[in-house]
Amino acid sequence: MLGGTLDKIKAKAEAFGVTEDQLEALVKAKDARNLIAHEGVDIGPLYSVKPRYILEVLQRLRLALADLAAGDNIVSTWIYYIEEPREPVPHIRSTYPELIDRWVFGHLLGGDDSSSWAVAFHQGLPGVPAITRRELQL
Repeated sequence: MLGGTLDKIKAKAEAFGVTEDQLEALVKAKDARNLIAHEGVDIGPLYSVKPRYILEVLQRLRLALADLAAGDNIVSTWIYYIEEPREPVPHIRSTYPELIDRWVFGHLLGGDDSSSWAVAFHQGLPGVPAITRRELQL
């Protein structure tokens, strides 16, 4: 279904003002979603798993999550424009991929892995660490 929806968006991209970068991000998001849903954590039999392979799987998942978050951010922004045409887009739009990365992988980075992190971010509380794109690589 996602592939068909993307084909429809591509066919009307110019009329809707969808850029090539957005189309590319949406294709990457679809592929990332498929990887996460179907093979993302397949590490094989536990008796033969090596620590290095676990790190490779985590890196693949983390990169896929970044692609998925970027695509979700585009679609969520479109939906927000449709539902709230007179309101400015919230500041979360520019930091959404980093927020999702911290939410899912924060505990692996030695950062704050509490479930309240997203709430603190939304409320703009001081002391919430920033994440750079460089940190998206393990």
